Formats: sequence, structure tokens, C-alpha cells
Amino acid sequence: MYTPSKSPKVKGPQYSFPILNAEEIVQCLKELQIPFSEEQLKKPTSEGIRATYEQILELLLGISRDELQQPVFQALDVLSYPELHEYSVGQLNFHRNLQKLLEACGYHEFSMKDYLKPEYARTKKILSAIINFAKFREERLVTFLELQGRSEEITTRKQQTEEELNELREKVKKLRCEDEEMAPYAQSLQEQAEELVGDIAQYNKSQASLQKQIKEMKAEVASRSDKISSTKFNILNEKQECNKLQEMVVPSPEKAKKEIEDMSEQLENDKQTTQSIERRTKDLKLRISGLEDCERELRQTFKLMQECEEQMNEWRILQDGLSEKRQRIVDYEEELKRLKSSESHYRRQLSNVEERISRLQMQAEEKKRYADESYDQVCQDRSEVNREREEVERRIDRTNVLIQTTKDKIQEMLNEHEREVDKVREKYRTLEASVVKYHRELFSVMQSLSSYQGKFEVSTNW
Repeated sequence: MYTPSKSPKVKGPQYSFPILNAEEIVQCLKELQIPFSEEQLKKPTSEGIRATYEQILELLLGISRDELQQPVFQALDVLSYPELHEYSVGQLNFHRNLQKLLEACGYHEFSMKDYLKPEYARTKKILSAIINFAKFREERLVTFLELQGRSEEITTRKQQTEEELNELREKVKKLRCEDEEMAPYAQSLQEQAEELVGDIAQYNKSQASLQKQIKEMKAEVASRSDKISSTKFNILNEKQECNKLQEMVVPSPEKAKKEIEDMSEQLENDKQTTQSIERRTKDLKLRISGLEDCERELRQTFKLMQECEEQMNEWRILQDGLSEKRQRIVDYEEELKRLKSSESHYRRQLSNVEERISRLQMQAEEKKRYADESYDQVCQDRSEVNREREEVERRIDRTNVLIQTTKDKIQEMLNEHEREVDKVREKYRTLEASVVKYHRELFSVMQSLSSYQGKFEVSTNW
């Protein structure tokens, strides 16, 4: 597992990781969808191991092979002869990214030799570190992505809740303004309603009393009407009876007159009684009409009270709706508090993850800065080398010029030498001819001397 170990000799964090055997390395790389064989591991080649490292960089860092080979044009612009460094800049980019990955994996012994002249033991150690880091990354990546997704979901829910809360606050503010505007009117309606309730109670009492009186009067009117009808019917019967009796008997004038007077008096009394009853009935009708008017007014009052009750009901509905919305606001605020609490919890978790990422980024930046410094040093050394190379080239040019001049002088000297040799040869030939001539002459002289000497000796002997 990916655990830190203390090692003061190496710059940056050091992690321990298990050294896997060849079969495990091949199997793990196969799980990572990177083709690799034991033969490639046991007998690594520069081309094969570089291709494997490029696939690992693409998998873990998301840097493709084309991006690794892509030159950094800004860096190339700094160099004097950028076309001479296109390959070296791409090579340096590959080296720097692979070094960054291996330092993150806890392997700090990486060098260019590991991919230019790879060895079995170091390659196995490097791949073991990369596989351990890949497994660690896979374990943490799921948690990180889950936390990131939950954080985005919570942020979205929070935003939606805040929007709904703002809308509800606007509605509540609007309702409160309307409530403040309607408060005097509602208070006035409440006071009017209370007054009307008192009036209605009084009217109800008056109506009950009047209805009782009306009922009694109607009963009395009905009774008197019945009596009037009965009296009229009796009078009519009496008249008919009188007519019959008058036809049957011859009354005495005095008796008939007295009876007629009695009957007239009775009829007058009945008429007075009838008139009195009619006057009483008329008064009762007037009172009934007044009561009916009062009843109509009461109906209008009841109608007005009903309208007031409807308005009061609407006001109560508005109050209930406002209370419900206030309760919803309270619920939303509680939900918002809960979401804020969850958000703070997740933010703490995210902060921890970001802190870890920040530490890793700081470490990566430190390593990048170290690599950049190394790169700058390399560039500086390379610039120095380039300057030295340019100086050497200038020296070579001067030397070439000097060599050419020397060659020209040598050639001229050779030509002069050849001319002198030719002259010497000519002189030699001339000298040789002179010597030959001299030898001939000498030989001739010697022969002459020999013959002369012989002659002289002969003469001496004689």
C-alpha cells in the first residue's frame, strides 16, 4: 500500500511500495490495458520501454504521445538555433513528465539511463512503483469523484433553494406590504363587523319580538276575520230568515218595528264592531308592512353581513396562506440550515481533499520548479556549450582558414619546391652531363697518361 517512509537522503516525500515479480507486473499492466510481456521486462529495450512509459503517461497524466513530442515553441524561440533542438526539447518534455510521475510514485532514482539503456532490476522497480501508484489513484479517484459529484449536487440544490427562498422572500415581502396596506382596511372591516354583529344581535332580538307580535297579530286578525265572516254570514242568514218570516207572517207593525229597530241597532253595533275590527286590521296591516320593511332591511343587513363574512373569510384565507407561506419559509430556512450544515461538512471534506491536492500540487510545483531549475541549468549549460561550440566553430573556421592558407602556402611551396627540384634536376642533369663529360675527358686523359706512362717505362727500361 501507498505509505510514507522516512528517508532524509532524497528530496521530497518518499513512499514505500512492494516490488512485484514479473508475472504480477505483466498482469497489472494488462489490467491497465497496457500491452507488456515478460520478455520486454527481462530484456528491456530503449524503444519498447519508452513506448510503455508513454502509454503510462497518457493513462495517469492524460498527456498523449503527440503532446509529448510537441515542441514548446516559446522555449524554442529563446534558443539561438531552434531547429537543432526540436528533438531534444521533446525528449526533455518526456523526461520531465516521467520524472514528475515517478517522484509522485515515490521513486526518486530516475535518470535518462532508465529509458535509454534500461536494466531489468531498475525497470521492475519503476513499474512496481507506477502500478502501486495507479492502484492508490484508482482507490482515491472514486472517492474524490463521488465527493466532487455530491459537492456539485449540493451546490446546485443550494442554489435552487436560495432561488426559491429569494422568491418566497419577495412574495412574503409583497404580502407583508399588501398586509400593511390592507391592515387599516381590515381593521375597519373588523370594527364594522363587530358593530354589525352587535346590530345583528339587536336586530335578531327585535326580529324575534316583532315576529312574535306579528304572529300574535296575524292570529288575532285571522280570528277577527273569522268572526267578521261568521257575523256577516249570521247577518245574511238572519236577513234571509227575516225575509222568510216576513213572507210567512203578518207582523204587527209595532213589534216588527221594534224588532227591526233591535236588529238595526244590532246591525249598527255589528257595523261598529266590524269597523273597529277593520281599523284594527288596517293598523295591524300597517304594522305588518312596517315589520316587512324592517325584515327587508334585516335581509339587506344579513346580506351585507354575509359579504363582510366573505371578505373576512378571504382575509382569513390570506392570513392562513400567509401563515402557511411563513411556515414554508421556516421549513425552507431549516432545510437551508441543514443544507448549509451538510455543505459545511462536505466543504470540510472537500477542503481536506483540496488541502491534500494542494499539498500534492505544492510538491508537484516544487518538483516542477526543481525540474525547471534543472531545465534552466541545462539550458544555461547548453547555452554555454553552444557558446563554446560557436567559439570552437569560429576557431575551427579560423583554423580551417589557416589550414587552407597553410595548404595554399604548402602547395605554393611544393610548387616552388617542384620548380626548384626541376631546376636541381636540370642542374643535376647538366652536372651529370658535365661529370660524364669530365669523366670521359678524365678517362681519356687517364688513358693517355697510361699510354704515356707505358711508353715512359719502356723508355726507362731501355
